[in-house]
Amino acid sequence: EEIDGQKIPMFIRKEFIRDKHLRRPDDQDYDPSTVDIPEEVFDKLTPGMKQYWEIKKDHYDSIVLWRKGDWYVVFFYDICALNNLSDANPRTFHNEPGFYHNKVDFYISELIKAGYKVVRVEQTETHGMMIDRLAEEKKKGKATAKQVAKEAIVGREITGKYTKGTFLKPLPIEDFLNGRQDEDEELDTKYVLLYLYNEEENTFGITYFDITTLQFYIGQFKDDSMRNKFRTLITRIRPVEVL
Repeated sequence: EEIDGQKIPMFIRKEFIRDKHLRRPDDQDYDPSTVDIPEEVFDKLTPGMKQYWEIKKDHYDSIVLWRKGDWYVVFFYDICALNNLSDANPRTFHNEPGFYHNKVDFYISELIKAGYKVVRVEQTETHGMMIDRLAEEKKKGKATAKQVAKEAIVGREITGKYTKGTFLKPLPIEDFLNGRQDEDEELDTKYVLLYLYNEEENTFGITYFDITTLQFYIGQFKDDSMRNKFRTLITRIRPVEVL
């Protein structure tokens, strides 16, 4: 199986995929945000793919935007999400689908509108910084020359995790100062709701906040058998995300 020339690893194909607890998708406790990578398979990956899967395996249900120089690229099934965006026109960087770095806010916004969660991964060092780091590790005896050559890859880290409830498309500074709003942005408040339900006492503990103003609301209430108070709350605040 291939997507845009990228061979899909066996461990994420639907007939083999398992979460980090080795549960299959038909298990009621299956965790779609994680994926298991057998140790013997991981050991055979290139340094670049090891770095990628160290992050992706714990954010498997998110689209990972991977920074490479001036580009962001995507891999494997994430390619389908990028290609399916109706208003986007992804290109390729060294045969890897992606887009130029100045388009990142647009693509994050479009992916979220399409219902995806997004993880943004940035380079945390330049090639020169990487060489200096590896040379220092070799000097301190933390790595052999062979290990240094094998692990010669720039550092990367997650710099953002975005969902419909936590991403606001940035405005150009002149628009912000003039009070203008993006035409595509909704004027309504955007609430994220977190709740805990005690079934024995039919009691809800709730927290919800507006990501546009950062106002928090906290409360607790006892509901009736039809949970009408909770239904009313949902209707009134219309949360964009429920946790």
